[in-house]
Amino acid sequence: MKRFSLLTLFFVFTLMTSIYLAGSSHAQGSESESMGEQIAFIRNGDVWLMNPDGSDQRAFVVGISNAKGRMSWAPDNGRLAFSRQGKVDIKFPEGGGGYHYLYDLFYAFPDSLPERKNFWMGFTNTLGSQSPDWSDNGKTICFTYDRMGNVVDASVPEYSIGFYDPETETFSHMEMPQDEKQLFPLMPSISPDGSKVCFVLGELQSSGMKKLGLVVLPLEGELPATDVLVETASNNPDGSSPDWSPDGTKILFLQSEGVYTANADLSGEKLVCKPEEGLWITGMASWSPDGNKIAFGTSNGAIYTVNLDGSGMIRISGPGNDSNPTWTK
Repeated sequence: MKRFSLLTLFFVFTLMTSIYLAGSSHAQGSESESMGEQIAFIRNGDVWLMNPDGSDQRAFVVGISNAKGRMSWAPDNGRLAFSRQGKVDIKFPEGGGGYHYLYDLFYAFPDSLPERKNFWMGFTNTLGSQSPDWSDNGKTICFTYDRMGNVVDASVPEYSIGFYDPETETFSHMEMPQDEKQLFPLMPSISPDGSKVCFVLGELQSSGMKKLGLVVLPLEGELPATDVLVETASNNPDGSSPDWSPDGTKILFLQSEGVYTANADLSGEKLVCKPEEGLWITGMASWSPDGNKIAFGTSNGAIYTVNLDGSGMIRISGPGNDSNPTWTK
């Protein structure tokens, strides 16, 4: 297989910081200190903000049209980490071709509101980084990392869990053990204290990536053998999009037919709510800062909030093209 980097070779697997700025760069008062509790969400590929009751919906990062997936706030809510999606089309000289998607991670800054919009900067350039989750201690951003993201003719992805230290701007990643099974971690969420990670375990099969279920692992120590990982995932085979509660005692996860929670070891699975009839759950969901509510999206492009006990479900945006709500911390 030919393996040519999309970037010049000395940029492969390095992280760079580059700033993209629209509008004035003059300092302004920090909106993050005054905006109060907010929910960020994606609308038509741009990033928007709204109050938890759905009021005051306003553009945050506009004109990019390619924001995708999970977003995550810094502990002080001074930055929002999000991913953007690109695409490479391939036409081989001998004929044939194909395409694959590219992703990288970015910060958006709420202190650029309201006068300045589109103040954002990239902090990875791997072309394979997506779905960031910022630990509550602020030391780590974990994300899905495709090591083949910058390979032009990569036939299959090679996912691992990426870790980025916002202070030192250093990058590392954790791979799954490999044998005859091709196992990969997807959609990781890091515990508030940064000691554990919950993710969806996937197995690459001839028909594509098969979701095996949820797994929780400590970030210190040796990884379990593949058969142990598979057995663990089988205890929760339908869960996806995990998210740790602010106090670290529970994990929120989604199935197409409902929103669920479990204990931090994935025991005690409990249905919180189901969407309205004819709809299904999509994207990522998020805890409120006090851990008493959950925000989630549905297949008709609407966003809802619900109390942890399943009561008080209300639609706060849409229907339209809204997704991936992310509560401030």
